[in-house]
Amino acid sequence: MIKVIKKILTIFIKILLVFLFILIVLFFISKRYACENEIKKIIYSPNVKYKVTVFQRDCGATTGFTTHVYLSKSSKNINNSVTGNILIVTGEVNCTIKQIRWINDHTIFIKLKKLNRENIFKKNKNYCIGIFDCKNIKVIYKK
Repeated sequence: MIKVIKKILTIFIKILLVFLFILIVLFFISKRYACENEIKKIIYSPNVKYKVTVFQRDCGATTGFTTHVYLSKSSKNINNSVTGNILIVTGEVNCTIKQIRWINDHTIFIKLKKLNRENIFKKNKNYCIGIFDCKNIKVIYKK
């Protein structure tokens, strides 16, 4: 009788551990995608090789919106784990960026609304696309 109880307890503990492991994995997966990106604008380069995606990021009730500018090859799509690689500022898109456009195939122009320095988290003036065949993209900012 004791052997049967031990065997049942052992099986129960194994099932409980598997269930606990699954919960932990689901927790970490949900944390990774806790933010939501809402695409506001996509602007393609004149040669259509690259694109600039402007999106608003919302990470829940305890944080405010942030505006992100992400530069990529035209074929790449973004998901909710992506953050801006060119520009990240606090605030909604319509409150932060006045204008964004390509000047040529390798230069982006961004006109910002009046922002305090503490509202700007990332502001790259150059960005390299591609690992083996780096194409340098220049970013010009104006206030």
